[in-house]
Amino acid sequence: MFSRLLKTSLLLTLPLGCLLSIPVYASPVAASAVNSFTGADTVFMGGQVKTPDGWQEAIAIKDGIITAVGSDEYVRTLVGENTKLIDLAGKTLMPGLHDSHVHPLFAGMEQYACQLEPSAEMDAILNVLKACAVSKNIGDWITGGNWVGAVFKAGQQNKQALDAVAPNNPVVLTDEAHHSVWVNSRALQLAGITRDTKNPDGGIIERDEHGEPNGLLRETAANLVESLIPPASDEMMQQAIELAANQMLSFGITSFTVPTVR
Repeated sequence: MFSRLLKTSLLLTLPLGCLLSIPVYASPVAASAVNSFTGADTVFMGGQVKTPDGWQEAIAIKDGIITAVGSDEYVRTLVGENTKLIDLAGKTLMPGLHDSHVHPLFAGMEQYACQLEPSAEMDAILNVLKACAVSKNIGDWITGGNWVGAVFKAGQQNKQALDAVAPNNPVVLTDEAHHSVWVNSRALQLAGITRDTKNPDGGIIERDEHGEPNGLLRETAANLVESLIPPASDEMMQQAIELAANQMLSFGITSFTVPTVR
């Protein structure tokens, strides 16, 4: 389903983007010079079609490619026996948006994790975490986010706060920027992080006034704990990607780039 959605939206979006480099033809004569075929697969008519050169009324699609943009009068000539004709009834049709940097898997998976309200303060965070812990078996990992460091008072954010509501489960809560995690004592113990553990290259293990890890791990230090979290099943990851993709589609984002995919 996910691949089908993306294939359709990409084919409908990218060719229209190519109109940035060619003129949009509105008259029957000019347009026919570029589009000599008849029998479009799908035709949208009676709308406001946004193009780089202004507004048109209709659009024709053949084999997943946008092949004509122009007036209702002209595009109607491309309607064949099997053409699906869609009346836009004055509504706007515009190119889809492309997100050049997004993490759909992470975004989807987080929605099945322990979710914090934006800018949630300490009491609200602990209440959510406590509720999440109730549904877990002893020893299960609890993951979630996204907390904002600016809401905490000095020294307030520590492993002991998480221990108080989820002592029997390793807890990993990600910050809003996904560059730091807040973990409890059980998570630190499983990762073997002690006062003697050195900061990894590119990371920081935050410590209290006694030199003990306080539960905040920055940048690459987060990997010391995150690498221990059991991986999600293929089915769960597919479900998460489909959820994120459909949410993006609902906002007009029809294609995207995942920066971690090369």
